[in-house]
Formats: sequence, structure tokens, C-alpha cells
Amino acid sequence: MASITVQKHINAPVELVFAKASDVHNWANQIEAITKIEVHTEGPVGDGTRFTETRKMWGKEASETMTFADFDPPNGFTLLASSHGCDYVSTHSFTSEGESTTMTLRFEGTPRTLPAKLMGFMFAFMKKSMCTMLEKDLDDLARACEEAAASE
Repeated sequence: MASITVQKHINAPVELVFAKASDVHNWANQIEAITKIEVHTEGPVGDGTRFTETRKMWGKEASETMTFADFDPPNGFTLLASSHGCDYVSTHSFTSEGESTTMTLRFEGTPRTLPAKLMGFMFAFMKKSMCTMLEKDLDDLARACEEAAASE
């Protein structure tokens, strides 16, 4: 299993940060790397909500279908995906610090097929750039949250 953890201090209350971070319908407006979101589940976002995210990665567009799990406002949620022989788990947690929030994102990938296990060594080479991409996503989200908090 390979994992990456990134954190971001956001100058906005935890309820607002959770609401923005879980508002899959608006991610393409908030996070620069995301070019398109297609939600496959009707109703409010929560456990079982499925969507396909398309984003720019390493100069190309890539799409992944994900599902929300462990949806626990305003404490956190998990995104689950399976692709290219790997299972992916992205755990998002939110810690209130008065009028600010610390958001922690832990990304884990577990290879399930032999080809995926053989390619696992590539993760060491990709880890730094993946960490940079995740940090940029959190920076974009923080900006959206802080702008919303300032306008309230």
C-alpha cells in the first residue's frame, strides 16, 4: 500500500470548509485541475453518491469514478475508487480550530492485480508530484472557502 498525507490550515469555519469540500457539483469551479464533474447519483451528496471527476494530470486529462463513503458532516468523508487494478481511498478529515479549520487529506492506493503490483515501484517516482497536486487542490479549496467566509 502506498499513501500520501497533506494538510492545509484554512481561515474559515469547519462547517463552511466541509460544505465546500463535499460540494462535488462545484469542484470544477473551485479546483483548477478539475475540468469536469459528472454526478451519477440523484439527491444530496452523502454516502453512496457516485461521480466521475475529470482532471488535468501530468499534462493530460484523466477521469476516475468515485463514491462517497463515511459521510460525517462536518468531521469528514471518504472517497473510494477502483481503477487500473488498484483500490484507492481518499480520507478527508476536518478539525475545527475556532473560526479556522485544519483539513487533512490522506490518499492510499492498494494494488490488487499482478500488473498493478508490478507497477507499484513507480509510485516512489510519482509520489512527490502527486503530493504537489494534492497540495494545490487544497490551496484552491482554501481560497474558495476563505473568499466565502470573508463575504459572510
